[in-house]
Amino acid sequence: MTWLFAASELESFRLTGAVNNYGVATNSSYFDPVFSKASFVCNNVANDAYADFPNQTELWVHAYVVLAGYIQNQVFLSLIDSATGTERIQLQQSGNYQSGTLALGYWNGSGFTYLTALPIANNGLHTLDLHIKLDAVVGVVSFYSDGVLIGSFTGNTSGIATAFKSLRAVGGGSCPYLSQMIVGDGAQSTVGLRLQTLQPAAGGNANNWTGGTKHDHGI
Repeated sequence: MTWLFAASELESFRLTGAVNNYGVATNSSYFDPVFSKASFVCNNVANDAYADFPNQTELWVHAYVVLAGYIQNQVFLSLIDSATGTERIQLQQSGNYQSGTLALGYWNGSGFTYLTALPIANNGLHTLDLHIKLDAVVGVVSFYSDGVLIGSFTGNTSGIATAFKSLRAVGGGSCPYLSQMIVGDGAQSTVGLRLQTLQPAAGGNANNWTGGTKHDHGI
């Protein structure tokens, strides 16, 4: 398995706008406080955040997401084609403040085909995983939420893109808060993975380094 990208905070991304045009949440309602110290949101149109990596024809994408606010047909994550620089995979939310749906779309040559939409509650933490493989025979487009397979297409996916070069967090009103974002090649599923960016608490044992310094060996 090759890890192509792994980050939770803005400084690890290529930004298209000034840093102060993005939002950062340190309230633990917007991320998993066991593993993360913050999350971010691209809450202004045209202020995107890119995770760039070498061209890939197969990859897994993982993210922790808090859906917050009213979004109507809002694309908030996408994969960028290496040849055209355009979106070829889209993750879209529709709904209101209480509930909505998520749908994964893939390029069909003239527009986007969307897999079965997932009803999902807003204002809650969810894990999302995507598996994309470009191939004329054994191609895959799969979408998981909270570890459960929601929708999948298998067959000829060669027309979706030449290869993928970036994961884009799309800027716009009421976009979700994002953290624990991981991109890996096709060798291993990202379902169930966690990205630890929380600082150690103190000297001590192996459980997040908790405890006093007297627990350190040699002290």
